This record gives sequence, structure tokens and C-alpha cells, in this order.
Amino acid sequence: MSLFIVFITLFAFSEKNIPFELHDRLHSPTSDFIFESLSTSASKEVIGICGVLYFGLGGRKGRDNLRPIVLGGAVTTISVVLIKGAVDRKRPNGGGDRWNSSFPSGHAALSFFVASYFGKEYSKLKIPLFLWAFGVGMSRVYLLRHWPSDVLVGAAIGYSVGKWVYTHKNEINSVSF
Repeated sequence: MSLFIVFITLFAFSEKNIPFELHDRLHSPTSDFIFESLSTSASKEVIGICGVLYFGLGGRKGRDNLRPIVLGGAVTTISVVLIKGAVDRKRPNGGGDRWNSSFPSGHAALSFFVASYFGKEYSKLKIPLFLWAFGVGMSRVYLLRHWPSDVLVGAAIGYSVGKWVYTHKNEINSVSF
């Protein structure tokens, strides 16, 4: 246990250089385009549009997953926003107000929610979904929007909510309004 605490402490002190090193080493117009695209792919707007398309075009499976997806997305987003407001951590690029601060990463949370939920629903897509989510997390660090720990905690939130919602999707769908 003490080794774990030492590791976390060292990581916390060394993570301040990681976004700048990553950005400086990989910076190019191509890298900028790739990482901006990955980041945008996990925005609330894009995830919401994909959810609507999945519901509309996904047939019965799309309809059966609507409530769990909406609930999971809401729980993920609300959790992230409440933590952001409480922690109020500055972003590596200096931007962000209290409710849009750095910790935790909402993009990482949403992408890992999608990866964990749909990775269970469509097992053949599990690896590509998690590679995408990992790329989203990397993009947030590369673009100087988040510290690595912001991404790790966001990923943990999204992954946990996705697993929980998928496990309980039948109960979620059985609740009548």
C-alpha cells in the first residue's frame, strides 16, 4: 500500500510537465488535426447526436438502450460537473472557470462511458471503442486542456457508470413513468 502512495505522489508531482512534453514532441498540423478531431468526437453534442441516431436507426436494440444511455450520460455529466465545481482546478492552458475547470475530464468520462457500455452490448467493438476512448483522453492532454490525472479520473467515472448502467439496464427499462 505504501508503494502505491509513493507512486501516486510521484505521479502527481511529475504530471505537470506531461501535457507540455506531449504537445511539444508531437506538435504538427497533422497531430493537431487528429487530436482536435478525437476531442470533438467525444463532445456532449456529438455524443448526443450519435445517441439520437442510434435510437432512431438502431431498431429494437436502439430503443431498449435509450433509457440506460440517457441515464448513464446524465449521471456521468452531472458527476463531472459537480466535481469540477468543487475542485476548481486550472487547466494546463490556463483556461476554464469553476464549472468548466480541469478536474475531471468530461470528454474522457463520456468516451469511457460509451466504450464500457457499448463494449458490453457489442463485444466485437470493445477494443476499437476503448482505443477511441484512450485516444480521446490523450487528445485532451495533448491539446493542453487537461492534466493526466484529470483524464484518469474522468475515465474511471465514465467506465464505472457505463458498467453499472449496463448491468442494471433491465431494471432501468422496467421503471415506468
